[in-house]
Amino acid sequence: MADDPGGGEPSSEPRVEFSAGPADERGRATIRVTGLLTARQVAQAAGHPLESADGYVEPLVASRTLLRIYVPTATATGTADVPLFPGFQFDTLGRPLPVMRQLLARIPQGWTDEDITLWLAAPSGWLAARQPADLLATRPDAVLRALDLAAGAK
Repeated sequence: MADDPGGGEPSSEPRVEFSAGPADERGRATIRVTGLLTARQVAQAAGHPLESADGYVEPLVASRTLLRIYVPTATATGTADVPLFPGFQFDTLGRPLPVMRQLLARIPQGWTDEDITLWLAAPSGWLAARQPADLLATRPDAVLRALDLAAGAK
């Protein structure tokens, strides 16, 4: 996020681009979220209070509606695994895409959340060399078929 407006230390959260899009049916601006988001950024994108960010994301992760990965990050005392959420799994209102629940239920045995994130971000021969992540919102059935094919090829 942006630096502290009070002139303090810059934020340690990853920088994420929120680009404004057309307004939705309620007049709320839509957004395109990319990159890796913290729980606070996920809550902010969805319009939830930042104070309850963990209370918003944890049920989504537990119900396998939201993909969370852990990224080793340098800290003052070494490294820590920071939980982050890939931005490609959200719609323009900051909500998890409906296909994510189906996709996460189909993850092949032995694949980690990091494995599925890498698969989603890499070009797929079953999708004409397109990245599955780019098609989650527009062609979810094609992504699910490609995952099934990739799982069978492993």
